[in-house]
Amino acid sequence: MWDSLMIVGKALFFLLINPLTFMGIYLAVTLGANRVHHERTHFSTKFQSSLLEIRTLFQGVIFGLLLSIATALLGIVVPTGFLFLIILVFQVCYLLFQYQGLSSAYSLGISLLAGMLMVKFWTEDHFFFHNIQGDITLFAIFLAVLMGVLLLIEGHLIYWKAHTYTSPMLVTSKRGKTIGGQIAKRVWLVPVLIFVPIGTVSEPVNWSLLFTWEASKWLPIFFPFLIGFSHEMIGRPSKAACEYIGSKIFYLAIAVIGLGLAGFISNFFLYAVAMVAIIGRLAITILANQKEREAAPYYTEQAQGAVVIGVISGTPAAKMKIAVGEKILTLNDQPIHQHADIYNILQRQNSCLIEVEGVDGKVRVIPYLLKPEDHHELGLVVTTYSGRTRHTFEDSSY
Repeated sequence: MWDSLMIVGKALFFLLINPLTFMGIYLAVTLGANRVHHERTHFSTKFQSSLLEIRTLFQGVIFGLLLSIATALLGIVVPTGFLFLIILVFQVCYLLFQYQGLSSAYSLGISLLAGMLMVKFWTEDHFFFHNIQGDITLFAIFLAVLMGVLLLIEGHLIYWKAHTYTSPMLVTSKRGKTIGGQIAKRVWLVPVLIFVPIGTVSEPVNWSLLFTWEASKWLPIFFPFLIGFSHEMIGRPSKAACEYIGSKIFYLAIAVIGLGLAGFISNFFLYAVAMVAIIGRLAITILANQKEREAAPYYTEQAQGAVVIGVISGTPAAKMKIAVGEKILTLNDQPIHQHADIYNILQRQNSCLIEVEGVDGKVRVIPYLLKPEDHHELGLVVTTYSGRTRHTFEDSSY
């Protein structure tokens, strides 16, 4: 029992000292601080706590633990040098593409392609595979399938989690009109259990590793894979935009897993899977951005009602479960067109009856009694808010 606890403790220790763990925490902290600064600059308030990104950082841990069960049963062995390559590629991808570069399609795709080319054209001893003797095809297949599974996790997190707690923005359109939008930026940590060989091994996969355990030959560690996401939405509701991207990544993940398993037939598929993953993930980002630019602005002034672009945490609007993207049609039977209309109506009455149209088109009526500490405010921002705008859609908000 004590020996098992020591093994788990060592695996967690290597997770804590991994540079990618520090990188993930640093990105989450700075992302939260920059978001709050952006919100205070443009709206004179913050909508969520600066610790939000720290909390969401660990939404992928449960998926990593489930994946670790599979890697433990399979006895997956990853050379130490190759782990260094993955860490290096992660950092380079972030420097080049920021949060959009933190995808397993890029980090593992580039690492797999570089490793395969190195083995093919470099006949000397390879630093990245110096722990493994013989053919690395089985290891490459595992890496391709792992990349596909991590893409499934990425698609799930984007589909279900990325559209929650987005940050509002105001943009000046090409016609000089102020329109609203949403920014979704996330970084997730997915720790996966793998085995690092101590010394040289002949095979990259040991199916009976758990049953023939030798502490002097194998070192189990949790390796932190980072998943990043960044997307700006002005043409569609944030939920629809994130679901579109997440579903496309699901399809890419299935293709990657299929091509990875086809590596048993020919090594050609291992080169192909790396290219498909890299190009496919990049194409999804480009298509999603193109859809936003081509669509008519969603968060803009309406003929009837005002579109919500921000809900402050802990306020009456949050308690009434008013969501970003919904329309405020009337307040106490009076139509709402401007942000100031809400404040002016609440100045005269403490009770309110608010008519809200959901993103799905359904209308609901919500009664609420304001308290003195609410200061005649609901705690929401609509598209006609007179805040500080950016010049173009392409500018980075934070």
